[in-house]
Amino acid sequence: MGLSEELKTTEVSSYGVALYRLPDGYLDDDLEQKLSKYLDRGGVAQFFRDQLNRRLAEVDLMPKGKVTIRLIDIQGFSDTLDLAKSLVALLNTLPWQYTLYVRGPAGFFAGTAQCPLEVAINDRFGLVSPHKLAKAKFTTGIPSLDEWLWRGSLTVRERGKSLNWIYFYFKATGYIPDVSYNFTVDEFEAEIRSFFGCCIATNKVFPFEDYQSNYQTFVVFHTCGSDNIIRPAGSLSTDVYQALHFAVTEELLTRFRSSARLTEKLNDIIGAMSLKGDAKLRTAATWIFRSGSRGTPLDRVLETTIALEVLLGDRSMSDKVGLTRLMSNRCAYALGTSDTDRREIMKNFVDFYGLRSQIVHTGKLHVDDSHETLIDWAVETASSVFKYELGLVPRNGT
Repeated sequence: MGLSEELKTTEVSSYGVALYRLPDGYLDDDLEQKLSKYLDRGGVAQFFRDQLNRRLAEVDLMPKGKVTIRLIDIQGFSDTLDLAKSLVALLNTLPWQYTLYVRGPAGFFAGTAQCPLEVAINDRFGLVSPHKLAKAKFTTGIPSLDEWLWRGSLTVRERGKSLNWIYFYFKATGYIPDVSYNFTVDEFEAEIRSFFGCCIATNKVFPFEDYQSNYQTFVVFHTCGSDNIIRPAGSLSTDVYQALHFAVTEELLTRFRSSARLTEKLNDIIGAMSLKGDAKLRTAATWIFRSGSRGTPLDRVLETTIALEVLLGDRSMSDKVGLTRLMSNRCAYALGTSDTDRREIMKNFVDFYGLRSQIVHTGKLHVDDSHETLIDWAVETASSVFKYELGLVPRNGT
């Protein structure tokens, strides 16, 4: 009854339904506890607002211009009790199953997109060719926006020519609200960062923009359950947007005609990004991505430091011998092939951590040109240690 009364005073404009608060006690405690696990930003009010906006868009009854009207004055929405019951019934069907998509870099596995391929990097995240999306209906409820976003982010044909896009996908359970930023997209972006960190460390992409790409990725999209409808799921963070325009190396320009062959090519990344066991490599890959894709020297120093500490640090041992000494020794014996190599690695490591200490502890705000070589060495060393650790990960059950 409380929701029904609230709907009687709810107003609607061209921006949608203005339902931002709900009366206390309109849901029983068990349902409210269940929903807390699944609802994202905006909570239950956002869920109801989304469903009402979608219903209005489907029957083209959203007000035009600067007009604001009451919801109950719109045809088919006057019975607020029946409307409230239907909204709560829909709420009880949560959680919903989603698959999110975003387009990968231009030229990613060139030509592969024309084949129906799908590769699982882990249980939730992977790569798929456009065949999954080819027959889906795309809608935001605003035709002009649909056309703009579709052409910018999901087009699979242009001027009669097939485009070579590969998409990242991410499986999620819960509810994705119709807002620009949400937790599910955050999770998807975290997987993309780890993936590109692995690619940078294993020399599969160049961490700078491919300026030959004429098509821009605007937003993340999702499908829900078995519905053949694609909706926008949220905006991209700047660093992920940039990553989706990275230039790819020859290794990823290969054309694959089977999921098995593509899986074999990505086997090292699959091993690093597994959701089972130690998350060290996934975490390190994220910081390698950040250090490789950011331009300021201060950022590169701090983010490379984090990547190295994830890969080489050990709190219990560092308390005994000191963190810098512990990591420099581990790094030297992992990568050095001779005593001379190991001594040079340890010296560079100590010098790099000295630079890091100046930034963190003395407020150093500028990095001299003389330090650029040392920073480049540290970034490359983080990738080398990552590859060394990756070589220890079992493949295919071995």
